[in-house]
Amino acid sequence: CPLFEGMGYGCQVVVVYSSIYYIIILAWAFFYLFSSFSSELPWASCGHTWNTDTCREFDRQNLTANWTSAGNSTSPVKEFWERRVLNISSGVDEVGSLRWELALCLLL
Repeated sequence: CPLFEGMGYGCQVVVVYSSIYYIIILAWAFFYLFSSFSSELPWASCGHTWNTDTCREFDRQNLTANWTSAGNSTSPVKEFWERRVLNISSGVDEVGSLRWELALCLLL
């Protein structure tokens, strides 16, 4: 029936897009899995190259310390996700480079 021919093409496009989405999420999961094999978890502390100056380890802070900068602080978990895994750029016009670690996780 030629009337419903476009419906098959549309279904195939949806399947391709959802498969790509699913595979990317699996690559992130594998990246987390392989990152967790280190002796210290990379998202447990702020002493890494991807951390900013506003990174604070909230569970290790002295409770009597001055918390005036707590509003602008970020956790090491959030910085690991945004700056290490996703490598979020400043805008759409800055594409970034190929992430070889994630590309290898896509091959699994």
